[in-house]
Amino acid sequence: MQGSSKKAKKAEKAADHDDTEDSDGDDDASEVQVEFEHYDPQESDFHALRHFVTRYLDGEPYDSSGLVDLIIKQNTVGTVLKVADEPDPFGFISVLNLDRYKNEPCIGQITRFLNKKCVSSLKPKLREILCAKGTGLVISERIVNLPPSLASPLHEALFDEVCWAIEDEKTAELRQSFEFKHFVIVTQFLRERRGVAETDVASLRPKKKRSKVVDAEPIYLKLEDEVWSANCSFEFSFDCKQVAVLEDEVVDADEANFSRHIKVIVCDANVASKVRAQLKALVGL
Repeated sequence: MQGSSKKAKKAEKAADHDDTEDSDGDDDASEVQVEFEHYDPQESDFHALRHFVTRYLDGEPYDSSGLVDLIIKQNTVGTVLKVADEPDPFGFISVLNLDRYKNEPCIGQITRFLNKKCVSSLKPKLREILCAKGTGLVISERIVNLPPSLASPLHEALFDEVCWAIEDEKTAELRQSFEFKHFVIVTQFLRERRGVAETDVASLRPKKKRSKVVDAEPIYLKLEDEVWSANCSFEFSFDCKQVAVLEDEVVDADEANFSRHIKVIVCDANVASKVRAQLKALVGL
């Protein structure tokens, strides 16, 4: 329904703590309650949603407008996150069947990009899954530094709607398009840059020391990415070429101290229940 919260979904509240001390040195912090609500994607959300997916393919040109059009048109499955009485989305989640939309230019561009970036050993598996009828591309984007607790209700909403679509869509073809066998997630993460001394023992010449960047643990920007990764069938990652952050994206330290990467995560659809349960446990629901 245009402009209304999605049915059967509860508004989520998140506390934003102000840690600034008052002039008397009182440690009491004020608390602001922000109420987030779930909405169907609408035409009025177009420009905001396009902003979220501009860098989806690491800055390579693609039909981002076409991708947003698909998300908006498929409004029976997909959720936009907003604050009550505010028009601009703070994020969204959706899942698109790659076979259903295979003739759309944006989907062809996304699958070609993923095949191109995939490591050689995984290319046959990835190509097979990207061409399969039951593969869903899960797209979950939101402003960085929103409460991590929002991840769980967004995924609850998504998979509830997938179940409803399998039962309620008007045609058998549409109902079958939501019977997913695999999920593909494309997301970004950070690594802290590290320089360590390594001894060169490749020859009998005097030992030399050289600086080497050693992989650190990934720092996921969204809670769900870590959960999907832990339940994946396979995954691969590569360095981002476009490293500049968006104007509304904030990290906890200087961006120069981190390297930015893209990870492609492939999961069997039967892990969705695990993902839901683990997200609930992580946020204490």
